[in-house]
Amino acid sequence: MTSTSRTLGFLLLFASCSRAPAPTASAERPNLIVISIDTLNRSALRCFEPRAAPLPFLDAFAAESVRFVHAITPASWTLPAHASLFTGVYPNGHGATDPRVQMSKNVATLAGQLASEYDTAAFARSVYLDPGYGLDRGFAKYDYVPEPEDKPAAASSGSDPVFAAASEFVSTRSPGGRPLSLFLQAFSVHNYYQQTVLPDDVTGDDAVLRRNIDWLTGEKPCPPEAWAALARKYAERVDQMSRDFEAFATALKRAHLWDTSVIVFLSDHGEGFEPELGRIHHGGQLHADVISIPLLVHLPGTPGRDESTPASLIDVMPTLLVLAHVKPPPGLDGVSLVPILREGHPSVAPRTLYAMEHAYWWQNGRRGLVENVAASPLAAVAVRGDLWGIRGSGRSKPTDLNLAEGELLYDLLRDPDQRSPLSDPQALAAFDKSIGASPDGRVSARQRPNAPAIEEQLKRLGYTR
Repeated sequence: MTSTSRTLGFLLLFASCSRAPAPTASAERPNLIVISIDTLNRSALRCFEPRAAPLPFLDAFAAESVRFVHAITPASWTLPAHASLFTGVYPNGHGATDPRVQMSKNVATLAGQLASEYDTAAFARSVYLDPGYGLDRGFAKYDYVPEPEDKPAAASSGSDPVFAAASEFVSTRSPGGRPLSLFLQAFSVHNYYQQTVLPDDVTGDDAVLRRNIDWLTGEKPCPPEAWAALARKYAERVDQMSRDFEAFATALKRAHLWDTSVIVFLSDHGEGFEPELGRIHHGGQLHADVISIPLLVHLPGTPGRDESTPASLIDVMPTLLVLAHVKPPPGLDGVSLVPILREGHPSVAPRTLYAMEHAYWWQNGRRGLVENVAASPLAAVAVRGDLWGIRGSGRSKPTDLNLAEGELLYDLLRDPDQRSPLSDPQALAAFDKSIGASPDGRVSARQRPNAPAIEEQLKRLGYTR
């Protein structure tokens, strides 16, 4: 279990067919399907943002789902966020907080806890889902397709191969047998920048990608028209993702898995498109455009509705275990949301929810990676009620960071876009007092094994230099 201290002094809370039948779940053990769309903004879905572009299938799916309107991720980039999704603990509790380390082998995983009762399978694309990081632990089938195969010209359109691979898998499973626990991680929205967005003087796939990443990480100034073009490319990828999801849903229905499955649709983090505020890209960014995420739970027999109870990715593991009638392991930071899903009334005690950053920092609009693996968070977020606090905003080098300074506090009810932080010292003091002790003390985790393919892809995507 993660230890707590006042080292950071605060963090965040919210007090919202044509074929023979495939394997079906019993009433006691439903099939469990988790779909993670890497870098999908909450604001890209109409169920959370009415001004969003229509996504016919995804909009219909959301209408039939429990929609957590106050859901957050515990990290602003893929590795720690997914490790928390799989383990039910904050990043400091699983140790996968840096591109150079792997998840601790001492933490229980969702797939590992389900393995005795379920067929467990995963399909993933992101470099951070490479087996070298340890997130494959517990899966009987782990289909990882290295992302470096994509090139900018080819990445501008077309379906995400992860959805196609998962569709083929469910369509060829033999009838009968154990229920299915399936995880799918799609990366195509993340890679919206892997293509030319404006006519310019750079040619060649690698040069275009390098230039676009330099824009996103602040290494080079990005023209306003380029930001607008990047946003359009992002929207195109989101639209394609919705159509890919529809095709996957068709495969699930043909395999008779749709009506017997709990389907959780989520994102690991969002993406920043506000250069005027210095909120661009992700990794080290701790405002709501990156930390607030879509979380939809499609539960057989449960009508769709908005759910205002605060939730986090750390809650997904215990929730699915309870639905599967598998006892959650001790020491989790997350809690089961099953009473809320089934009964429709809050049963989770008020709590502070957190997000934290150990690896990336921003200074003068540029993103950097810490020189050594950090033992404690460089910056952190805490949300309680309508208040969102950021300590050590991630905009200073770690060596310059004074955690007694740089605290930002926002009232999301009055300022949902986080334009004007509160300046009242009494409000800051009251917030710090209300949140109690914050998670700290990163567990020991091993260095990730040396792998040239991983190193190359991390550099290619701008996570290391």
